[in-house]
Amino acid sequence: MPHEGEEKLTYMRTYYIKNRERLITNVHKYRKLMKRSVIKHYGGKCACCGEDILKFLAIDHIEGNGNKHRREINLKSGSSFYTWLKRNGFPEGFQILCHNCNVGRQWNGGICPHNDNPKETV
Repeated sequence: MPHEGEEKLTYMRTYYIKNRERLITNVHKYRKLMKRSVIKHYGGKCACCGEDILKFLAIDHIEGNGNKHRREINLKSGSSFYTWLKRNGFPEGFQILCHNCNVGRQWNGGICPHNDNPKETV
């Protein structure tokens, strides 16, 4: 006779297989809504260049300690970080940057190239 835990696990696997597409769609919708909510709270656009297209935006640790901070709170993905920010009352120390400005800061000692030197051309 199967153990109660085994029955539940079998039921959950069967349910997932039957409803996989709908469940995945719901997860994607939830992640997008969570990201939109957090981005909106922190200003809704890149703090450096003003970019406001959601797909280009991300949360930036103003002090530049993002990897360390995410390890300390044991987070692996961006979507779980958005949830953490919301659950913790949108703490200070974060800003919105577009991916270009965010990477530019990483490669340029914490200063976005927009704010460093005149534009270098190819």
